[in-house]
Amino acid sequence: WFNPVALVLGIGLLLTHSLFSHANAARDLMASVGADWLHLSATALWVGGLMQFANVIGPVRKTFTPAAPVLSRLVGYFTNFARVSVAALIVTGVYAAWLQVGSVEGLLTTPYGQALVIKILLIIPVIGMAAVNLFFTHRGLAAGSETWSKRLRGLVGAEIALLVGVLATVGVMTSIAPARITLDLRASAPKPAEPAPITETLSVNDLTRTLTSAPGWVGENPFTLTGTDSSGAPGANASLI
Repeated sequence: WFNPVALVLGIGLLLTHSLFSHANAARDLMASVGADWLHLSATALWVGGLMQFANVIGPVRKTFTPAAPVLSRLVGYFTNFARVSVAALIVTGVYAAWLQVGSVEGLLTTPYGQALVIKILLIIPVIGMAAVNLFFTHRGLAAGSETWSKRLRGLVGAEIALLVGVLATVGVMTSIAPARITLDLRASAPKPAEPAPITETLSVNDLTRTLTSAPGWVGENPFTLTGTDSSGAPGANASLI
């Protein structure tokens, strides 16, 4: 009875996370939270399953001689289990990316989108190694090759290491604003005002000097200095400015 109860409690824990995630701020609340919960559940089942699979490889090799046929059956079972999890991850992940990113600009120019790119780049080799286990490891073990039983643990360990990196990027994504929000803030931000010419006037005795610097931005600016006397005529014989 313990395993079903633990499964239900785990699913409930993931649901509470989804209810307070970015998905809770989306327009279609029911679909977004449901997809996020399914995405988290598939991740937990896949990553947790991989860790448990890595745990049993050593004991199986010690207990069974030869171990390849037993490991072959385990690889077959786990492949079917993982195939469903990965399919759910892809579907819900694409939906979440459209929901929270929505454009190439959001993917490439926002921190959230860039973290998503890193996540995808880490997942690609994981799926590649899973394919190796499906098409090569499984067949090698079925043929009785103990060499593949040694390689299996390394492949599963590499998958777990990459998935830990994926989880780290997910942690970053949950702590920053989604790309759509970032793009909306950029669009609504007031544009910087055009620089205005800077003008200063100084009067000393009967002489007035006016300094104008245009366009008045940070950096090099041409300036103009004019001078007049008390009658408004241009000042003459200016020896020191």
